[in-house]
Amino acid sequence: MQISFYMADEDRRAFHDYLFAHGAYLAPERWPTQDIPLVETHADDLKNCRGLKIFKSDLFPQSQFQNPAWVTWHAPTERFFVHGPGIEYLVSFTDTTGMHRGRLYMGLVSPSSFVRPKQSLADAYAKHRESYKALESFYQSCARYLRKNYRKDAAGFYHGEASDAALKISALVKVQS
Repeated sequence: MQISFYMADEDRRAFHDYLFAHGAYLAPERWPTQDIPLVETHADDLKNCRGLKIFKSDLFPQSQFQNPAWVTWHAPTERFFVHGPGIEYLVSFTDTTGMHRGRLYMGLVSPSSFVRPKQSLADAYAKHRESYKALESFYQSCARYLRKNYRKDAAGFYHGEASDAALKISALVKVQS
């Protein structure tokens, strides 16, 4: 499950307001230190971090980030990786080359995502089925928010009003990277 979109700053703030109002917080998927910053308000926003995860406080509390089992070193990227049941959130952004596509992606999440790395998965599906369904339902509500508040183009990407305005008044192009 995924949904792709283009967001200008105003669109992103409105979407983040939606997330925060529904008990979600954001965390970078990879970070240079084990002390992972959490985004719970606009003041916490990570301007230069494109790869985030959306977590629900009631399904994966912020306190889990103090448990080193959930935040592990990822040698290939030389960063710490955040495990846990979160929705992948690739942030749409604008730079000199254009407006870059963002997406929400749920394809790698399963009931086993609620189990700490290197733990037994024997009963993960039975034990965490309802939590997974709740996260899946939240993903669907985020996708509904985007479909309701954004315009869908011929390629199937959603555009916020601010992104449409930014593209009209500038020489920016849409980038799908």
